[in-house]
Amino acid sequence: MLGDVLGVAIGIFFIYLILSLLLSAFVEWLSRHFGWRAQRLKRWLEQLLDVSPSSRLSLEFYKHPLIKPLVGEGKLRIPPSIPPRWFSIVLVDTIKGKDTRFPESVADLKRVIAESEKCPESTKQALERIVEQAGVSLKDALDGIGIWFEETMQSMRQAYKAAIQQRIFVVALVLAAFLNIDTIGICSTLWKDSHVREAMSVVAERFLAEVEGKPAQEINSQTLAAAKAIMEMSSFNLPIWWSLDRLDPRHLPRSPSDWILKILGLGATAVATSLGAPFWFDILRKLIGLRTKSSPITA
Repeated sequence: MLGDVLGVAIGIFFIYLILSLLLSAFVEWLSRHFGWRAQRLKRWLEQLLDVSPSSRLSLEFYKHPLIKPLVGEGKLRIPPSIPPRWFSIVLVDTIKGKDTRFPESVADLKRVIAESEKCPESTKQALERIVEQAGVSLKDALDGIGIWFEETMQSMRQAYKAAIQQRIFVVALVLAAFLNIDTIGICSTLWKDSHVREAMSVVAERFLAEVEGKPAQEINSQTLAAAKAIMEMSSFNLPIWWSLDRLDPRHLPRSPSDWILKILGLGATAVATSLGAPFWFDILRKLIGLRTKSSPITA
């Protein structure tokens, strides 16, 4: 009985793992292509530097020669991240006048901030307080500005992570519906068919053994191969993909209760997939180890 439960869990969790890896790669590509992180950073920098509607400090900031090499992939051609040290140097270089040399001391830096016409008053006050805490060290003053930026960006990262998680769930739901990966239906098949359980357990164990300790690039290539195998598992009789045959269990649901079960099954797949591949890697390792101890898997 315990072996059957573990077999069902390993089979469905392995599918979650494959989908999570594919989903993660796809969402990361979308993020780079559409510049989601870069857009979020740009909006936060505007809030941080352009406090007044008339301020254009962030626009000049992005034009700085030190920022251009940081430009990532995608259409926007703006950086997805900025090192704190570079932020402080670029900010000071941007707010000083064109004919003014870069500060060589804390006194010079204080004068640049106080005399800057580009820097909004609230931003100027924040910089003055930070520099005041640095004492007589210009390095400490620049590091303090970088720390101010880094700590402010922590909120941005949390907001970005929450936004990405929502997008991951939406993409996971679309993927589950497109491929008809219904948790309830798959669990039912795994529970009823011991041959399918055994085959899925073998595939999962071999996959984990192959990718264990390998770099992410190699794992991704193995994932694509394993995902292809999962999607082509017609010989396993898994209820994956849709069918036009009305007698096939993969056909569209025929009754309201069937629709409810289908929606719940697809939703469960989307939620589970959204948890991420590392979560399912860890769970699968533990389950396969437990199953191997109680009843070793044989190919």
